[in-house]
Amino acid sequence: MPPNNADAALLNLDACSREHLPSKRLVPERAQLESPGAMLLLTRLGPLDVLGTIAAGRQYHELMDRSRTIELADAPHSPSWVCPT
Repeated sequence: MPPNNADAALLNLDACSREHLPSKRLVPERAQLESPGAMLLLTRLGPLDVLGTIAAGRQYHELMDRSRTIELADAPHSPSWVCPT
């Protein structure tokens, strides 16, 4: 699969699973990002929790109509994020 914005952002942030640190440094994979579960990550900017489902089990595509795109501040060449409003 070609990389998407989430892949690029997590790579840029040097993200890894914080559940297995310090013994293992596991980088998140696409299949994990697309699953309904939660991923607890550590990035060079601090902790990041990625949720596969939000608000009563609703998935990302179900919340798109109620979302807006924002640019990340102070992060040149970073992808945009779509956040629920």
